[in-house]
Amino acid sequence: MPDDKNFLTCSVGSIAEIHQRLVAEGVHITEYALRAWVKSGRLGAIFSGRKAYIAYAEVLRLLSDTTGKSSA
Repeated sequence: MPDDKNFLTCSVGSIAEIHQRLVAEGVHITEYALRAWVKSGRLGAIFSGRKAYIAYAEVLRLLSDTTGKSSA
């Protein structure tokens, strides 16, 4: 197994699983919003049948891009 310093991991889960993790960590977003972002193509997903799997880090990046913009 590779050394932990050189091993990249990606936390991926279903939309419901990632939503539960976000809520547990204090991020306020609805599961509906995540699903809408996947449907619109704003958030990438891998599908297995009808189930969509998303990357946790990608959701955080999208949230920081969304909340980090000024409304000037």
